[in-house]
Amino acid sequence: MLAATALLVLAHAIGQRHLFAPLYDLFERALDAAAWALPLAAVLLVALAVAGCRSGMQRTAAAIVFLLNVASLIVIFRHASFDGPLHEQLALLPSVLSTLGSGWLAVSRGRGSLST
Repeated sequence: MLAATALLVLAHAIGQRHLFAPLYDLFERALDAAAWALPLAAVLLVALAVAGCRSGMQRTAAAIVFLLNVASLIVIFRHASFDGPLHEQLALLPSVLSTLGSGWLAVSRGRGSLST
């Protein structure tokens, strides 16, 4: 997900010919979303840490990761245009694969194990 974000930021910076424009946009949007997004992210992070430490709650942790991946994809789809060439669209592949993998783990029957 980090590589996909870096590619999107780099493409935007090259297209705008202003290196710090994506950072200014990011800080502006982060300040706008700080009122509700930071407490929600903190609660989800604590829940993920607790669920990851307990052996019986691996499916819950996978469900939390799935929700976080879906939220990140929603943010990416809202703020990026994908009418460019194929290599720009392939930047989403790690995020989509991570979402599919965590969703599969969340609904698998084996309590977090890969073999059911």
